[in-house]
Amino acid sequence: MQSLSFLSAGKNTAISPGFVKGRPVFSGVAVGLLSATLSMVAITGCAREPSVTVPVEGALSFEDSVLYGFSGCSADTECPAGICAGGTCVGFLMVPSDMARNMAGDRVAKALAGHPDLADRLAGAAASVAADTSAEVYSRARAADLFRFIPCGLASSALGGLVTSTDEPVRFYAARSLALCGDPAGRAALAPFLQHDSEPIRVMAENALSADVSETSK
Repeated sequence: MQSLSFLSAGKNTAISPGFVKGRPVFSGVAVGLLSATLSMVAITGCAREPSVTVPVEGALSFEDSVLYGFSGCSADTECPAGICAGGTCVGFLMVPSDMARNMAGDRVAKALAGHPDLADRLAGAAASVAADTSAEVYSRARAADLFRFIPCGLASSALGGLVTSTDEPVRFYAARSLALCGDPAGRAALAPFLQHDSEPIRVMAENALSADVSETSK
């Protein structure tokens, strides 16, 4: 069982995502460098809107490129999350901070707009990671967090069983994604986090529970 203690106020962590299914595990140092790059992108606003390119045969799939990223990019527009850092498209599961995931997720949402087939595929891939109890817990939690940027109609079936997870990060991010879709079970599971020891967790829970979900729940 894992807890959210890494989000205690004053801690700045860069946790290895522990990629599953044969993909490489990036070191804490590498993730930290990417985190710093993402923070600079957020401050300067230099990341551009991504374009959607359906992968050619034999290429990395759209959903894998969103989750895990890939090397060999030269511009932000080549990356589904809209961020090319040091020649690498940053995958959502590599992004350790909530602020940077907000930025990357917004670009993923724009890439999905008008492409329900891509949304279905991404939801299926993210759900598989989130539900895989053999995977590294923070990768699972970030996969659940990705559902904030995927149409809400795909979230309930994917995350409903995770709001009772014994792994606190997975439970929190699944509950928050569902709560932002107006899901009663998600809101109920998120409410206890209003009393969490970590102030950042309390703030994120309060923001989600007080958000106007009239648009996001559609």
